[in-house]
Parts: sequence; C-alpha cells; structure tokens
Amino acid sequence: MKNGIKKTQHSNYQNEKSKENKLVKETNESLTDNPMNGLPKGHYRFFVGCNLNFETELVKELREASPFFLELDGRRHQHLLNFEVQQGGVEFTAPLHIGLQVNFFSKLANRVLVRCAQKRIKDFPAFYQWIQKQRKQGLLQSFSADHRFCFEVSASQSRLNHEKRLIEIMEEHFKRDDEAEQKIFLRVFNDDAILSIDSTGLLLHKRSQKEVGKAPLRETLAAFCFRKIMGDRNPSEIKEIVLVDPMCGSGTLLKEAANYLQPQLDREYSFLKWHQCPKILKSPSLAGNYEKFPSLFLGLRGFDIENSVLKIAHENLVPQSDVKVNQGLKTDLSVILTKMDLKNPFSEEDKAKFLGNPIWIMCNVPYGERIQTDLNINEIVQRISGKFKPIRMGLLMSDKQWGELESSVKKGIESETVFSNGGLKVHWVVWDYFFSDFR
Repeated sequence: MKNGIKKTQHSNYQNEKSKENKLVKETNESLTDNPMNGLPKGHYRFFVGCNLNFETELVKELREASPFFLELDGRRHQHLLNFEVQQGGVEFTAPLHIGLQVNFFSKLANRVLVRCAQKRIKDFPAFYQWIQKQRKQGLLQSFSADHRFCFEVSASQSRLNHEKRLIEIMEEHFKRDDEAEQKIFLRVFNDDAILSIDSTGLLLHKRSQKEVGKAPLRETLAAFCFRKIMGDRNPSEIKEIVLVDPMCGSGTLLKEAANYLQPQLDREYSFLKWHQCPKILKSPSLAGNYEKFPSLFLGLRGFDIENSVLKIAHENLVPQSDVKVNQGLKTDLSVILTKMDLKNPFSEEDKAKFLGNPIWIMCNVPYGERIQTDLNINEIVQRISGKFKPIRMGLLMSDKQWGELESSVKKGIESETVFSNGGLKVHWVVWDYFFSDFR
C-alpha cells in the first residue's frame, strides 16, 4: 500500500514538474518572441544606428543628452539609461516618449528603430505564423490594414536565407510600397529574426532644408568631428575660445558646433504620425519646454575664397538674417563669415579683428578630388597654422593626404579616427597645442 502511495506521489510530482517546465519554456519563448515582454510597462527596446567606429562617441552623446529629454509632464528626465554598444549602433530600453526623443537630440545617429519582436526561427511556416502574430499586436497593430510600408530585409548565415521568400510572406500581412514613408526592418542572422519599425523617416543627417556646396560634408560626420575636437572638456573651459573654419564651404562644421545639444525640431519624423505618439512630442509648444543652451564658444568664424559659397553658408547658418557675409558682420548665431584667400596674410586690421582670442581650428580640407587646390596638404597646414596660430586644431583629410603629411607635422597628435566620407577613406586628426611651434 505504501509503495502505491509513493508511486502516486512520484507520478503527481513528475506531472507538476512537467507542467512547470512547459510553463517555463512557453514563458521563455514568449520573451524571445517579443522583447517587450519582461520589460517594465510602457517600455520598449530601441536601436540607434550610426556609422561604424562612431558607436563609443554615440554613447557619450546620448549620456550627455538624455538628462534634457522631457517626461510626459514636461519635466526633465531623471533616470539613467543603460546603453549597450553593438556594431553599427547602440541599444537601450526606455519608455516610448523617452526613446523617441533621441531623434531630436542625436547628431551622430542615422536613425532610431523600435524593436517590435525577436525570435529564433528555422523554417518558413514558423516565420509565417510569427509575422502574422506581430501584425496584430504592439506598435504594428495600430496601423490600418491598408497602411503602406517600405520593407528593409536582410538575411545571412540562417536557414531563412531566401530574402525574396521572406518579403513575399511579409507582403501577405503588410501592404508593401517602396515609396512609403513608414519603414519596417527585418533582420535575420544566425536564425535570429528581429522585426523593427523605423521612428525616424529621412535619415537624421537631414537636419532641415539646406543649401549645399560643391563637396558637402554629411552633418553626422561634421558632428562627430566636432565632438572629437571637444574631447572631454566641459563648456566652462572653452567659453573664451573662438572656433574657426578657414575653408568653411557651406558651413556644416560651424553649424554642428552652433547646434550642440540643441534639439532638432524643424523637420518631419515618422513617429509623429503614429497613433501611439505621445501628445507632448506633437505639441506646438514643445520647443519652449526644452532648455536653451548658449553658444559654447566666444564666437564662430567662417572663411572661404568664394563669396557665392559664403552666401550658401549664410543661408544655412542664419536662414532668416539679412546680414551681408562679405562685410564680416555678426549674425544671430554669433557667426562671422568673411571672404579670405588662405595664401594672403592678414592685414593689421584683420589681425586685430580675428586674432584677439585663443583659436581652435576645424577644417575639411580640399582632397583634390571634387574640389581642386594648388596647395598640397603640408602647405595647407602651414598656412593655416601660421595665419591663425591655433592652440588646438582638427583637420579632415583624405587617406592620400594623410600619407603625404611630413613626419614633423604628425608629432603631437591627440587622436585620429578613420571613416568614409562619400565613399572616400578620410582621417579626422586632432592636435592639441601642437602648432605653438609655428607661433
């Protein structure tokens, strides 16, 4: 009799254990199926994409900017965010209204994705069921059945490596339109499928409508260059510095310096059309709720050899001002734009006007590709350093020019970063106090 009781108890234990294991398995599958499961209520997983080699700097930028994000009641965000570096971007978890504000503040990011679901999938029938389920839940369920989406699909090192078939399955649940403003992203790697929705729209380097010069520098690259020359200095350390671009072109470098930590609100974002978009982010008075930042520098100075180019810079930097750039008058953004030939020395009057304070140089030099110059890179460096006598200097140059720099000029480099500018390998090189020898 006792043996019968023991067998029954053992059998009951095994059944309960089996049910428990099944529940754990289902819970784990549910968590894997949707990254929002297991997160605090109202929280989402975000991926902020950026250029390769920009990830670490992007984390620094987001940590600086996030305390200025707004809560739903209009107060400043008080909680620390945990950023995880991945190749080509950064991931973090936050409430929807906080994560979406990365679009406003990040000058390094390309776009901000909101993760909708994630699951390990090894066959197409399972993928079909998964996509069907996602269309009816989370952020995606709020879009009407007729809403059109643009697809971005990639698959590699997975059993589901047939991108055309993946797209066909998605088309059964989402209306596809390659011209649609709203994008959804599917990435399958090592059998791990991630479905995301784009909150950005046009890539974030599209700050607003602007005129461009002959060889424009993408804004995200200019912002990166500015942050690297800033380093770890705090604003109080540079308030007496004048930032100079001696070959300013359309003014992109100066504009990124002027807009440091300022939210970008005068453009469209995909998330503003979402049903779940927090009302505060759509409010006409939103700009007034954000903290205003004074210019970091005592002044910003832009020079170029062509008046026509300076007029473009003027339109980009001060869209509503009628200041004449060739007169070197101050604009609303504390920027002075002046025609100058780098080959000609400053007059005594110009020295008094431009050289009265410590100077930092930021410059995207002509590479000799789209814009020709009769000065080689060593001559450019010597003329800039001799004319402006900077205490700190950052130059963006081609790989070829970097190789042509004389060894004496390479001494004292503080940092060097390699990236691509329009398909061309370039170096952003920062010296600190190096050119004091030329003074």
